[in-house]
Amino acid sequence: MRRSSRIEFGAKSGVLHCRSDRDLIASLSDTADSAHSLTETHAQPHNSIDRLTGTTGGAAFAPYTQEQLWFAPHLLLDLYLLIDQTRLTLAEARQLIEDMGRIGYGRDASIGLGKFELVGEPEPRPLPLQSDANACFTLAPVAPQGLGFRADVSHYDVFTRFGRHGDQAVHTGRPFKAPVLLAQTGAVLSPDRLPEQPFIGQGLGGDASLSRAQGYEGTVQQAYTPWIGLHLTAVREVAA
Repeated sequence: MRRSSRIEFGAKSGVLHCRSDRDLIASLSDTADSAHSLTETHAQPHNSIDRLTGTTGGAAFAPYTQEQLWFAPHLLLDLYLLIDQTRLTLAEARQLIEDMGRIGYGRDASIGLGKFELVGEPEPRPLPLQSDANACFTLAPVAPQGLGFRADVSHYDVFTRFGRHGDQAVHTGRPFKAPVLLAQTGAVLSPDRLPEQPFIGQGLGGDASLSRAQGYEGTVQQAYTPWIGLHLTAVREVAA
Protein backbone atom coordinates (compact mmCIF):
# COMPACT_ATOMS: atom_id res chain seq x y z
CA MET A 1 0.00 0.00 0.00
CA ARG A 2 1.49 3.37 -1.00
CA ARG A 3 1.62 6.22 1.48
CA SER A 4 -0.57 8.30 -0.84
CA SER A 5 -3.37 5.72 -0.76
CA ARG A 6 -6.85 6.95 0.12
CA ILE A 7 -9.09 4.41 1.81
CA GLU A 8 -12.79 4.79 2.50
CA PHE A 9 -14.86 2.52 4.68
CA GLY A 10 -18.27 2.78 6.30
CA ALA A 11 -18.72 3.78 9.93
CA LYS A 12 -21.76 4.39 12.13
CA SER A 13 -21.08 8.11 12.13
CA GLY A 14 -20.54 8.31 8.40
CA VAL A 15 -17.63 7.65 6.08
CA LEU A 16 -14.11 7.91 7.45
CA HIS A 17 -11.49 9.08 4.96
CA CYS A 18 -7.92 7.87 5.54
CA ARG A 19 -5.47 9.78 3.37
CA SER A 20 -2.24 8.26 4.63
CA ASP A 21 -0.84 5.29 6.54
CA ARG A 22 -0.68 7.48 9.65
CA ASP A 23 -4.41 8.33 9.40
CA LEU A 24 -5.27 4.65 9.05
CA ILE A 25 -3.10 3.66 12.02
CA ALA A 26 -4.75 6.36 14.15
CA SER A 27 -8.17 4.93 13.27
CA LEU A 28 -7.13 1.46 14.43
CA SER A 29 -6.45 2.35 18.05
CA ASP A 30 -7.83 4.67 20.73
CA THR A 31 -4.35 5.16 22.16
CA ALA A 32 -1.49 7.23 20.82
CA ASP A 33 0.85 5.22 18.66
CA SER A 34 4.30 6.27 17.57
CA ALA A 35 4.11 4.21 14.37
CA HIS A 36 3.92 6.14 11.11
CA SER A 37 3.72 3.25 8.66
CA LEU A 38 1.56 0.18 8.18
CA THR A 39 4.71 -1.95 8.33
CA GLU A 40 8.04 -1.78 10.11
CA THR A 41 11.24 -3.78 9.88
CA HIS A 42 13.22 -5.03 12.87
CA ALA A 43 16.44 -7.02 13.11
CA GLN A 44 15.90 -10.59 14.33
CA PRO A 45 18.95 -12.40 15.80
CA HIS A 46 19.60 -15.95 14.61
CA ASN A 47 22.10 -18.66 15.46
CA SER A 48 23.48 -21.34 13.17
CA ILE A 49 24.31 -24.46 15.16
CA ASP A 50 27.20 -26.69 14.11
CA ARG A 51 25.67 -30.16 14.55
CA LEU A 52 29.11 -31.66 15.17
CA THR A 53 29.91 -29.42 18.14
CA GLY A 54 26.40 -28.39 19.23
CA THR A 55 27.43 -24.73 19.39
CA THR A 56 27.78 -21.66 17.21
CA GLY A 57 31.17 -20.78 15.85
CA GLY A 58 32.96 -18.83 13.19
CA ALA A 59 32.47 -18.60 9.44
CA ALA A 60 29.20 -20.27 8.37
CA PHE A 61 28.15 -20.89 11.99
CA ALA A 62 28.57 -17.32 13.27
CA PRO A 63 25.46 -15.62 14.75
CA TYR A 64 23.70 -13.28 12.32
CA THR A 65 20.61 -11.08 12.01
CA GLN A 66 17.82 -10.92 9.45
CA GLU A 67 15.22 -8.22 8.86
CA GLN A 68 11.67 -9.15 9.83
CA LEU A 69 8.54 -7.37 8.59
CA TRP A 70 6.06 -6.34 11.31
CA PHE A 71 2.55 -5.01 10.69
CA ALA A 72 1.11 -2.09 12.66
CA PRO A 73 -0.77 -3.09 15.86
CA HIS A 74 -4.48 -3.84 15.34
CA LEU A 75 -4.10 -3.91 11.56
CA LEU A 76 -6.55 -6.31 9.87
CA LEU A 77 -5.64 -8.12 6.65
CA ASP A 78 -8.12 -9.65 4.22
CA LEU A 79 -7.69 -13.35 3.44
CA TYR A 80 -9.00 -14.60 0.10
CA LEU A 81 -9.63 -18.33 -0.06
CA LEU A 82 -10.75 -20.46 -2.99
CA ILE A 83 -12.42 -23.67 -1.75
CA ASP A 84 -13.98 -26.72 -3.38
CA GLN A 85 -16.51 -27.52 -0.66
CA THR A 86 -17.06 -31.02 -2.00
CA ARG A 87 -13.52 -31.70 -0.75
CA LEU A 88 -13.12 -29.28 2.15
CA THR A 89 -15.97 -27.52 3.93
CA LEU A 90 -15.79 -23.87 4.93
CA ALA A 91 -15.89 -24.84 8.61
CA GLU A 92 -12.97 -27.24 8.14
CA ALA A 93 -10.98 -24.60 6.27
CA ARG A 94 -11.61 -22.05 9.02
CA GLN A 95 -10.46 -24.52 11.67
CA LEU A 96 -7.26 -25.24 9.76
CA ILE A 97 -6.49 -21.53 9.40
CA GLU A 98 -7.19 -20.89 13.09
CA ASP A 99 -4.85 -23.76 14.01
CA MET A 100 -2.18 -22.28 11.76
CA GLY A 101 -2.56 -18.92 13.49
CA ARG A 102 -2.13 -20.47 16.94
CA ILE A 103 0.95 -22.50 15.95
CA GLY A 104 2.53 -19.96 13.62
CA TYR A 105 3.62 -20.31 10.01
CA GLY A 106 6.77 -19.71 8.02
CA ARG A 107 10.41 -20.51 8.61
CA ASP A 108 10.53 -18.67 11.96
CA ALA A 109 7.45 -20.27 13.52
CA SER A 110 9.81 -22.26 15.75
CA ILE A 111 10.90 -19.03 17.49
CA GLY A 112 7.35 -17.78 18.05
CA LEU A 113 6.71 -15.78 14.88
CA GLY A 114 4.00 -16.14 12.26
CA LYS A 115 1.06 -16.18 14.68
CA PHE A 116 -2.26 -14.47 14.00
CA GLU A 117 -5.93 -14.45 15.04
CA LEU A 118 -8.77 -15.04 12.60
CA VAL A 119 -11.66 -12.59 13.11
CA GLY A 120 -14.91 -11.83 11.32
CA GLU A 121 -17.15 -14.01 9.20
CA PRO A 122 -16.50 -15.18 5.62
CA GLU A 123 -18.21 -13.33 2.77
CA PRO A 124 -18.62 -14.82 -0.72
CA ARG A 125 -16.78 -12.64 -3.25
CA PRO A 126 -16.41 -13.36 -6.98
CA LEU A 127 -12.93 -12.90 -8.38
CA PRO A 128 -12.63 -9.72 -10.49
CA LEU A 129 -12.74 -10.19 -14.26
CA GLN A 130 -12.48 -7.49 -16.92
CA SER A 131 -14.97 -7.90 -19.76
CA ASP A 132 -12.17 -7.97 -22.34
CA ALA A 133 -9.74 -10.02 -20.22
CA ASN A 134 -7.11 -11.98 -22.13
CA ALA A 135 -4.57 -12.76 -19.38
CA CYS A 136 -4.41 -14.26 -15.88
CA PHE A 137 -2.98 -12.26 -12.97
CA THR A 138 -1.87 -14.78 -10.34
CA LEU A 139 -2.47 -14.48 -6.59
CA ALA A 140 0.06 -17.13 -5.47
CA PRO A 141 3.17 -18.93 -6.76
CA VAL A 142 2.25 -21.30 -9.60
CA ALA A 143 3.79 -23.92 -11.92
CA PRO A 144 2.68 -22.87 -15.44
CA GLN A 145 5.09 -25.18 -17.27
CA GLY A 146 3.49 -27.13 -20.10
CA LEU A 147 0.02 -25.62 -19.63
CA GLY A 148 -0.10 -23.73 -22.92
CA PHE A 149 0.63 -20.18 -21.78
CA ARG A 150 2.22 -17.93 -24.41
CA ALA A 151 5.81 -17.19 -23.46
CA ASP A 152 6.00 -14.14 -25.77
CA VAL A 153 3.27 -12.23 -23.91
CA SER A 154 3.60 -13.64 -20.38
CA HIS A 155 5.50 -11.82 -17.65
CA TYR A 156 6.74 -13.23 -14.33
CA ASP A 157 9.59 -13.47 -11.85
CA VAL A 158 11.06 -16.89 -11.14
CA PHE A 159 10.67 -18.23 -7.60
CA THR A 160 12.49 -21.33 -6.36
CA ARG A 161 10.91 -23.13 -3.41
CA PHE A 162 13.36 -25.11 -1.28
CA GLY A 163 11.08 -27.38 0.73
CA ARG A 164 11.98 -29.67 3.57
CA HIS A 165 10.30 -32.54 5.34
CA GLY A 166 8.95 -32.46 8.87
CA ASP A 167 7.94 -35.07 11.41
CA GLN A 168 9.66 -38.49 11.08
CA ALA A 169 11.08 -37.74 7.63
CA VAL A 170 13.65 -35.49 9.29
CA HIS A 171 15.41 -38.61 10.61
CA THR A 172 15.82 -40.31 7.22
CA GLY A 173 19.08 -38.52 6.44
CA ARG A 174 17.44 -36.68 3.51
CA PRO A 175 15.34 -33.94 5.12
CA PHE A 176 15.34 -31.62 2.11
CA LYS A 177 12.99 -31.87 -0.84
CA ALA A 178 14.10 -31.23 -4.41
CA PRO A 179 13.87 -27.52 -5.40
CA VAL A 180 10.70 -26.56 -7.28
CA LEU A 181 10.74 -23.82 -9.94
CA LEU A 182 7.63 -21.60 -9.86
CA ALA A 183 6.37 -18.31 -11.25
CA GLN A 184 6.17 -15.80 -8.40
CA THR A 185 2.91 -14.26 -7.13
CA GLY A 186 1.81 -11.41 -9.40
CA ALA A 187 2.68 -13.14 -12.67
CA VAL A 188 0.74 -12.19 -15.80
CA LEU A 189 0.20 -15.33 -17.88
CA SER A 190 -1.42 -15.22 -21.32
CA PRO A 191 -3.29 -18.33 -22.53
CA ASP A 192 -4.81 -18.84 -25.97
CA ARG A 193 -8.16 -19.03 -24.17
CA LEU A 194 -9.02 -18.07 -20.60
CA PRO A 195 -9.53 -21.13 -18.35
CA GLU A 196 -13.06 -21.92 -17.19
CA GLN A 197 -12.04 -22.83 -13.62
CA PRO A 198 -11.09 -20.07 -11.14
CA PHE A 199 -7.59 -21.47 -10.65
CA ILE A 200 -4.62 -22.44 -12.80
CA GLY A 201 -1.53 -24.55 -12.21
CA GLN A 202 -0.77 -28.18 -11.50
CA GLY A 203 0.26 -30.65 -8.85
CA LEU A 204 3.90 -31.74 -8.92
CA GLY A 205 5.65 -34.88 -7.71
CA GLY A 206 4.15 -38.18 -6.64
CA ASP A 207 6.73 -40.02 -8.74
CA ALA A 208 9.79 -39.79 -6.42
CA SER A 209 10.95 -36.64 -8.24
CA LEU A 210 10.56 -34.36 -5.21
CA SER A 211 12.06 -36.49 -2.45
CA ARG A 212 14.74 -39.14 -2.13
CA ALA A 213 13.91 -39.87 1.50
CA GLN A 214 13.10 -43.54 1.95
CA GLY A 215 9.38 -44.06 2.36
CA TYR A 216 8.51 -40.57 1.09
CA GLU A 217 8.73 -41.13 -2.65
CA GLY A 218 5.10 -40.03 -3.00
CA THR A 219 5.85 -36.47 -1.83
CA VAL A 220 3.84 -33.88 -3.77
CA GLN A 221 3.87 -30.10 -4.17
CA GLN A 222 0.69 -28.13 -4.83
CA ALA A 223 1.40 -25.40 -7.38
CA TYR A 224 -2.03 -23.90 -8.05
CA THR A 225 -3.22 -20.31 -7.79
CA PRO A 226 -6.46 -18.35 -8.05
CA TRP A 227 -6.33 -15.82 -10.87
CA ILE A 228 -7.84 -12.45 -11.75
CA GLY A 229 -8.70 -11.73 -15.37
CA LEU A 230 -7.19 -8.59 -16.87
CA HIS A 231 -6.65 -7.13 -20.31
CA LEU A 232 -3.03 -7.11 -21.43
CA THR A 233 -1.99 -4.98 -24.38
CA ALA A 234 1.07 -6.64 -25.90
CA VAL A 235 3.63 -4.20 -27.28
CA ARG A 236 6.62 -5.33 -29.31
CA GLU A 237 9.51 -3.09 -30.13
CA VAL A 238 10.96 -3.85 -33.54
CA ALA A 239 14.55 -2.80 -34.08
CA ALA A 240 15.01 -0.45 -37.01
